[in-house]
Amino acid sequence: MAPWNPEYYHEFFLSANYSKVKDLYVYEADMDKGYVLPERYENFANEFHKRYHGMNLRSLDMKNIKQDAYSIWEISNTALSANWGYVPLDLDVMEDMLRKLKLIVDPDAVLVAEYQGNAVGFCLGFPDINGIIKEINGRLLPFGWAVLLKKLKNITDYRLFGLAVHPDWQSRGLDALMYIQLYRNLLNKKVRMEANYILEDNFRIKNALEKLGMNRIITYRIYEKSLISTI
Repeated sequence: MAPWNPEYYHEFFLSANYSKVKDLYVYEADMDKGYVLPERYENFANEFHKRYHGMNLRSLDMKNIKQDAYSIWEISNTALSANWGYVPLDLDVMEDMLRKLKLIVDPDAVLVAEYQGNAVGFCLGFPDINGIIKEINGRLLPFGWAVLLKKLKNITDYRLFGLAVHPDWQSRGLDALMYIQLYRNLLNKKVRMEANYILEDNFRIKNALEKLGMNRIITYRIYEKSLISTI
């Protein structure tokens, strides 16, 4: 779900006249190594629910995946449209993605935020199955799927794949509320959670993650090169 590249790639791209476009950050919260949510956030969550009585955080509805796919699709294309590099998703692509991910979904790590019955945010966390995929050489057939299902329940590495809040609810702390609930859901599993691909200039999300006590551990860099001759 996330690549790894050796450090020498940086010099390789520079020598080929590529230049930096954007850095993407990865933040980590390792509950097995003592990560604890700052106490003030427990108070924040209580105050949030007092202020917005109609707010409910629930797990992905696997029996009604099409409706949840629509909600996630709609919020994504509304809330993330101004983000650098964002490409609008087609609804059928979102539905297909969630259907394919049903096999590995941990309901504790996927949240839909609803206010008075209307979806206003989502949080998508998934177990990191890269190690298992490597073990089965990327093949689910004939027996790879059985190995995946057997080992899936023991995975403790998770990735926060996506989080978005409808523009009407931004700057109210709903994103922090979803992080808090995600922490509560996964605490007993002692997981190590990575929040991936945070834009270096997305100061709102960076600030939220750092206040939550998460550590920045990886920087991904996107390069570009002009294809237009300057001669």
